[in-house]
Amino acid sequence: MKSLFILVLILLGGKQVVHAHALWIESKSIASKNQVETIKVFYGEFSTQEIDPLAKWYADVKALSLWVTQPDQQRVQISLSAASDHLRGNYKFDQEGQYLIHAVHAAKDLGGKTKYVFTATQVVTVTGGYPLGDLVAKAMPLAVYPLTVDREIHKPVEVLLTEGGLIKANTTVVVSSETGWSKSYTSDGEGKISFQPLWKGKYVIEATQYDEEVGTWHEQAYSAVWHGATTFVEVP
Repeated sequence: MKSLFILVLILLGGKQVVHAHALWIESKSIASKNQVETIKVFYGEFSTQEIDPLAKWYADVKALSLWVTQPDQQRVQISLSAASDHLRGNYKFDQEGQYLIHAVHAAKDLGGKTKYVFTATQVVTVTGGYPLGDLVAKAMPLAVYPLTVDREIHKPVEVLLTEGGLIKANTTVVVSSETGWSKSYTSDGEGKISFQPLWKGKYVIEATQYDEEVGTWHEQAYSAVWHGATTFVEVP
């Protein structure tokens, strides 16, 4: 498991920072009203396009639940089916505004004494606007959200980082494109970063956090929790 799941483990100021495989959601960022769109969930390393077959996903991650928070604030679960290397489901965007697609899953198995929690989000906009702040689920752990709706190459894309619905400042956020390009940023006092896409295509924004915490999970004792959070944007 260690060779598959944990890629880099370093000590930083007495704390461990773990870089592991990520979970991310892909769908259109802009949808037409009443159009049914396909939403996909992947697991692996986006920047190198190492997408794991579903059979090799860590622990029970493939048992995750996928939800949509609609512009009217109602939460709807998306029914998922299995493909060879991803989970997929269909959803009809029948309201104007912004939708938050999200999944939070704590893996059943520990990695040593570490509990792994994956959070993935994506914002989909249907004609009109809706304040993203009203969509941010306060119960969600570490999470990343794109704020910029209209995306173009060389134009800033703003991203928000939160924890428990509160802004998360001074935290490393890594932006990766499907070309293999990656760059690290640090969230400011408002929990935001801004990056300029250099190419058209897909980008995944990721933040990780490693906390010393003692507890029991599925009758297994743990002493630390790793949080990995992603969001997906597409630049047309």
